This record gives sequence, C-alpha cells and structure tokens, in this order.
Amino acid sequence: MDLLQLFSAKEEIGGLEITGECLSYLLFSFKDEKIFAARQGSVSLEAGTVENGELKNRENFAAALENLRKTIKPALRANQELSVIACLPASGAYHTQILSIPNLPEKQAAEAIKLGAAVSLPAPAAQTYYDWQEVKAGESQQKKEILFALAKKEKINPYLEVLNEKKFVARAIEFPALAFARLVVNFADKAGLLVDLREGEGLNISVIDRGELRFDYFAGFPGKKAENDEKKISEFLIKKMREVSEYFAVENQIPFVKAAVFLPNRLKTKMEKAAQDAGFSVEEMETRIAVSEPFLEKFGAAVGSALRGLMPRDEDTIISIAPVGTEESHQQKRMASFLAVIRVISYTVAVFSAVALVGIWVFFRIVLSGVDDQILQRSGIPVATDVARLEEEAKKFNEQTAVMAQIAGQISKQTETFNLIGSLTTPGITLTNISFTKTAETPINIYGIAESRDTLIEFKKKLEAMPELADVRMPLSYFQQKTNIAFTISFIRR
Repeated sequence: MDLLQLFSAKEEIGGLEITGECLSYLLFSFKDEKIFAARQGSVSLEAGTVENGELKNRENFAAALENLRKTIKPALRANQELSVIACLPASGAYHTQILSIPNLPEKQAAEAIKLGAAVSLPAPAAQTYYDWQEVKAGESQQKKEILFALAKKEKINPYLEVLNEKKFVARAIEFPALAFARLVVNFADKAGLLVDLREGEGLNISVIDRGELRFDYFAGFPGKKAENDEKKISEFLIKKMREVSEYFAVENQIPFVKAAVFLPNRLKTKMEKAAQDAGFSVEEMETRIAVSEPFLEKFGAAVGSALRGLMPRDEDTIISIAPVGTEESHQQKRMASFLAVIRVISYTVAVFSAVALVGIWVFFRIVLSGVDDQILQRSGIPVATDVARLEEEAKKFNEQTAVMAQIAGQISKQTETFNLIGSLTTPGITLTNISFTKTAETPINIYGIAESRDTLIEFKKKLEAMPELADVRMPLSYFQQKTNIAFTISFIRR
C-alpha cells in the first residue's frame, strides 16, 4: 500500500502563461467524463515588466499576479495556494536542442544524455536548470532522439520567487511550443509547422512530427515595433518558415515540410494567405479539446499547460526547466502532507493511550477497593481461594499497565521521529520517501534527490551533527554523480 498516496489529497493544477503583455490562468476539470474550464482569469502586464523572456520589474509582476487572483472565477479563498504549470515567454527565457544518442539501456542512456548536454550547455551546469524527454518520432534501431531544454537560473529564479510569494506554486515550468504541441492534433501522423505570431514579441515556429515537438525556434522582429508593418511582418514570416522547414528536412533527410497551422491572432488570416502564396499548405487548426479561436487567443499556451495539469503527477515525465523536476516536486508535496497527517494521528493516539491508561488504572483501583471491602467483611472466614484470585488479577493488571506504557513510549518515539524528519528540510534536497520499523535498533531510511554533489555532502554533514542521530550511512558511489543525485541515507535514533 502506498501510504503517501493514501494520505495525499488530489491536487488541482492549472496552466499559467506568462507573456510580455499578459498573464493567463486556466484550470481544467472533469464533469461527466468531459473536460471543462473550472477556473479562469486573465490580466494585462504593464509594458517593460517582462522583456525578451526576462522579468525586469518584480513589483509590477507581483501586482499583476495579485490582480489575476482577483479576476479568477469562481473566486478564490483568501491566501488560497494555486498549483500551476507555468509557461514562460517564448522570447529568450530558455533554449532547446535535439540530441541523438545510441540506442542504449535506460541507465546508460541517461549517462550519455548528461555527457551530450555537458558539451551543449551554453553555461556551467551549476548555473542552469535543464531537463529532457525522449522523442519517439525520431527513434530508430540505432539511435534515440532526445529533446533537451535548459534555462539559466538567473532568468528562472526571479519568476519563481515572485510566484511563490503570491501563492502560485510552480509544479513544472515549460514553454509555449511544448504546451501547443499537446493541444494541436493536426500533425498526429506527419510533420508540420506550428506558427505562433506575437506582434509584441516575435515569431515562434515549432516543428511537430507525429504528435511530438521536434524543433522549436523563436525570432524577434527586426527593428522597432512601430516600424514593423504588415508587409514587413509577412516577409519576415515567410523567410523564417522556409528556413525552419529546410533545416528540419535536411537534418532528418525528409522532403520540404509544407503543412502549417497558424495559432489565432489579429493578423492570422493575412499571414495564412501569404504562406499559401509562398507554397505552404495551410490547414485549419484541430485541437485535442473543443476551444474557440477567441478563447485560445485569450488564454494561449495556458490551455495546453492546463491539459498537462490533468495528468497524474506520477506519469508526468515531460520537460520541466525548474529547480525540482515534476515528479520530485509532487513527491515533496506528498511527503509534506504525509508527515503532517501522521503527526496528527500520532498525537491523537498518544493522548488516547494516556487516557486509556488512566481509565484502566481507575477501573482496577475501584475493583480492588471493592475486593478489600469484601475481605474485611469476611475477615473471620478462610479466604485462601480469594487471595489467590486477587494475586492473579493484580498480576494481570501489572502486565497490562506495562504493555500500555510500552505502547505509549513507542508512539512518543515515533512522533519524535516524524518531527525530526520533518525538520530535515534543506535547500537543494527533496525528500521523497521514508521507511522505518518500531524497533529502535533498526535503521531509519530516508530517500530523496539532491540538486548537486555539494548539496548532498552538506546534507550528510547536517545529519551527522545532529545529537539525536547515530550511525549515519550513505554509499560512496553517490559522490560519483554531480547533479540530480537520487540517494538513500540510513541512521539510528539515539
């Protein structure tokens, strides 16, 4: 039985898109096996708050999040925490790349990915958040294809800090191409271009192949916004569509990619006409769920991110460029809920046991008092049989009292253990599970993921310095890894 699952409430996770112009929130839920929008809200961002994917004005961003909370319908409770899949701007907040590795077993493949990523990283690994996922559409008997994404911490952390401050908890961080690839189904059995034209930011062109994102490209418009008239935008669009299509065709040794779908915007009809004139086969957009173009234009990538929020957390292995991966974030929340519930149960049982002990003691005192009175009344009668019976009852009472005292002691120790584990929160360390038995001699095992080797070393030192713990052990093999280290540490309570 999964105790963490038993004591964890089902989490509602919405989609939150952040662009240079607005914030959009959307929460999907199920009703009669159909998906519907359970909550939604959208607000504008002041100019200059977000530029080229970077958060430039924290105060304006925080104020916009406050306003967003007020616009969300149905209304939220005061200080209600919202779990979200946060979708960052396409313009410069992240970087994606396709890596090809030999078709190896899972563990060896992970090492090959890390080696390939180390060569590709534009900055030291310690300064970035990165993640990857397999692309089945590009797989063959000889190789695996990996979609690799990364973002510099200096660009991600400011968003996370303000989001957490305003009770928006990012369970994952993704980007528009990933969200839209989840929503648009035109390219379930072929390759095609997904064109996202944003007048205030630039042009995002993605290649979706058999339902999977295989290439993502963003280009800002040349010159100032005021100088980009419809003709210049059209010429720029066709040029970039051709470049992306030709590059993808050459890389994958396939014909020129002509199929294209345009996401809704003010210039959509005119840009579709220009693309058709340039030889592209423009299709009407088909989506996984029924959404109108005005709705999609308003909420954008938040629609795709909200669909991701419906996935069971244990099954979400999609890219997340965040400090803690999606699965680890979910395990962390489950662990916190589990410890909180267990503490309440432990305290309740301890109080109940103490009351039961007192009740048993009072009961036996009453019984023995009645027996004493009977003995006094029969003082002139031989009572060898009564004395033997009383001695037997007294012996049972002492045994029951000892058992209750032992139970109370074990509950107290287990309560202390849960409180101790709950105090082990350390930056860069995500605890995912615990195991222990009621005997003090048996080691307690804690499982988790360390952001880096240095973080894991500091965490072990912290445990060794705690006077409540003894015999802290961890395999040395963990120190061979540098980042995202899954570990097990055992110790004994003194």
